[in-house]
Amino acid sequence: MTTNIIDPWTAPLEQLRGRYASLSQRQRQIADGAAMGQPAKVSAAELGISYRTAEIHRAAAKEKLGVAGTAALAIFVYRVKTETSPCC
Repeated sequence: MTTNIIDPWTAPLEQLRGRYASLSQRQRQIADGAAMGQPAKVSAAELGISYRTAEIHRAAAKEKLGVAGTAALAIFVYRVKTETSPCC
């Protein structure tokens, strides 16, 4: 699956939310950890999985969300979790 790369700073919030909803629960947990600045090793230890498994989930999340790196992943999740849509 190849997803178009997006800019998490400028992409419409609804587009970001739709992509975030497509993540599996584990991918979401790993992505949320990245947004808090947590290394994959720490996320892996907290979730009781291997470091390699955490890296695979992180890579899959980046692919599904259409971001190129961990910093973009963190920005993406930060926007989804903190921004609100305009009401009117």
